[in-house]
Amino acid sequence: MRISWFLLLVIGLMAILACGDTASPRLAATAVSTGSTQVPTATAESLQPTSTAQPTHIPDLAETSTPAPIATPIPTATATPTSQSFYELGQKSLANGDFDDARAHLNKAIELNPQYAEAYFSRALMFGREKDYDSAIADFEKVVELDPDHPDARTALALIYAARGAESGLENDYDRAIEDIERAIELDPEDSDLKFTAAMTFLLRGRTLLEEDNLIEAIADFDNVIAVLKDAPVLDPSRTDARMVVSSAYFLRGLAHYEGGDSSKTLADLDAAIENLSEFLQIASDNTEGRVALVDSYLLRGAVYSEQSEYDRALADLERVLKIYPGDTGFDEALRDAQNEIAKISVERSEGIDWTPCEFGLKCGFVEVPADYRAPDGGGIRIAVNVHRAYYQEERIGYLFVNPGGPGVSGLELVQYSEWIFEHEILRRFDIIGFDPRGVGSSEPEFVCGAPGEQIALLATVQGAMDTPEEIAAGEAAANLCIESIGAVGGLLHSEYVARDMDEIRKALGTKQVSYLGFSYGSELGVWYATLFPESVRAMVVDGADNPIDKADTQDERMAEYLEESLALEVQLREALTACDGPECPIYNGGDPIAYYYRASDKLHLVNEAAGGVPYAAYLAAVTPLYDEEEWPSLWQGLHDLYEDDDPDILIEFVNRQLDDEPTAANFTAHVNCLDSFVLKPHLDRATRLDDHVVFEAISEGKLPLQEAADFDSAIACPFYDQFAPEPLEVPLDGGSVPILVIGNRSDPAPSFGESEEFVTDTLRNGYLVETSHFRHGVYPDNECVNEHVHRALIEAVYPEGSAFCDRED
Repeated sequence: MRISWFLLLVIGLMAILACGDTASPRLAATAVSTGSTQVPTATAESLQPTSTAQPTHIPDLAETSTPAPIATPIPTATATPTSQSFYELGQKSLANGDFDDARAHLNKAIELNPQYAEAYFSRALMFGREKDYDSAIADFEKVVELDPDHPDARTALALIYAARGAESGLENDYDRAIEDIERAIELDPEDSDLKFTAAMTFLLRGRTLLEEDNLIEAIADFDNVIAVLKDAPVLDPSRTDARMVVSSAYFLRGLAHYEGGDSSKTLADLDAAIENLSEFLQIASDNTEGRVALVDSYLLRGAVYSEQSEYDRALADLERVLKIYPGDTGFDEALRDAQNEIAKISVERSEGIDWTPCEFGLKCGFVEVPADYRAPDGGGIRIAVNVHRAYYQEERIGYLFVNPGGPGVSGLELVQYSEWIFEHEILRRFDIIGFDPRGVGSSEPEFVCGAPGEQIALLATVQGAMDTPEEIAAGEAAANLCIESIGAVGGLLHSEYVARDMDEIRKALGTKQVSYLGFSYGSELGVWYATLFPESVRAMVVDGADNPIDKADTQDERMAEYLEESLALEVQLREALTACDGPECPIYNGGDPIAYYYRASDKLHLVNEAAGGVPYAAYLAAVTPLYDEEEWPSLWQGLHDLYEDDDPDILIEFVNRQLDDEPTAANFTAHVNCLDSFVLKPHLDRATRLDDHVVFEAISEGKLPLQEAADFDSAIACPFYDQFAPEPLEVPLDGGSVPILVIGNRSDPAPSFGESEEFVTDTLRNGYLVETSHFRHGVYPDNECVNEHVHRALIEAVYPEGSAFCDRED
């Protein structure tokens, strides 16, 4: 929101006060005496506010009625100089503009008579003229002390405090400025000009606090502005400057409430700002700052109405902007903002989603989809969606669907942080659509598999291979908990149906095509969508891509695929530990951090216990930090705290990132992965899967020693999902003819780079590979070279010829 207009206004007014561009009528009428001992009092009329409503200031003596220069008489040798005679000489020097001589005479007068109030007063005026405010205040304070009834001293002292405060305000020392101006008001509480100065200072400080996101204190300062200026004399129609300042306070307080998420207070303040500005412009119709301020107020109020889906009100405000400045090129930005907001409203009204305001200034809603696409009339579930609108609607390409991975991570949360995740090129060109896949977050159904810990307890009864009737019964019961808890839809949470839900969202938006950006598991979801609905995809990019179609015809092939992925984690864990290469590292261990890790692993059972008995918590604690090398120091400290102090707290934080809010509940990621495996590999029956699991464990003991030290062996329920497995996919999962850009990372812990490479060469019909190397999972948006490829694909639908390589960027 453009608000530069108010800053120019207030700085200008403060500068007038500090610099003295307009003479104060109250002291300008004070004649400089050449013979009397008193300085005549300003007239009653001159004490009233000026007709031009300018703030007061310490008078420039050059602006006063100054007698013609008079030669300063030199006392005769026989005369005895008195304080009176030195005072009169000082006055004559002032009249001649000889300040150095005047200062010397007035200093002597005060030296001879320290109680000489008028000498202090004259010297204070001279200090004020020289902008030596500290000295002027000291002298005026002395006058008030010596002569409490002095007719001009308190007024002059108040004005000097105000001038010093104004100067502090221009130097951004607002606390001192306000202290001085409040002191001025104490001295002259009826002076509306001083109150006006105080209001401007509060306004400036509040604006600074607002820029610093200190909303509470900013609002308090804007409250002060409104309180100071609320009385009628200051808001008299002739005081256009005051009305402009109070309008600014209402607008800025509204903006602060808006940023704080209180739309009702925002609207109330904008209503007040618009009312005051409208009255202001009736008096000062040509005032540029006032016109721009009114435009900004209508723009913000229109945006708030739009966020609340009050489209008629929003359009009324935005169309007022267009009417206020038709064809005025000085306000192109305001006109563009209004037109942009009107375009957003037009798009939103065309969509078949009942949007409501939600966090981070976004819109949220639900789309009804069939629970079972085999029986679309058999009942539905609601999928939660949100949208971050494109910055510039005239450049808008369309919708960009995004998914952060998992399975099980919230797409709504990804879009909530759009401003920090997506580059400006994406934010300006796309309406970014987030959604929680079925069973996740705010979408239905709520994923529940029995009571917390129930599935873990059943599987814990299995020792070794599942080869007894009791163990088979336990496995079947563990799997069935999900269906028993949430019904048949529990077996319909697989990726195929999530992709079908995506197309229902597309239909609800009323668009023929969407673009897509997926991370991690989001790469698999992307290829599902492209395979099922190729005509619905405009452009697609996936980052951290796993290949959902592994070779799986023989056990040897399955073992090779398993080892490829697991060895990537093993290599990365070793990299993370050996990166601890100095004595400052808590597990340096004389240069052998690997040995320290093995010693600490003896206590990893404490992590499992802290997680409520989750048997694979320690494994998650060891591998989760591998997804970003910035987390490696936390892994080192966590291992140190565990081994030295039996403290698993740091490692438990990593575990919690992988598990649901209730750690002992059934794991959603494992549930969906298992369903997907039955859809894609229906030939792997229960017996084959159970046998594979035994072989996997045997291989791990010899080839994955670091992971094996975390003791991640545990019984699984997946082989028993054959009881409710979804139907297999009948077409190749190959992305159809959709061009798909894949970001492959050679240092990705999971999936391995080989998975991304196979994804492009073996699975996709139309895949393009960008290769890079970062010790993390997912690269966008932290590599400019990668970003260029991503943006070119999504915005221009242009893909690299062959494969491309991007160097690591730190």
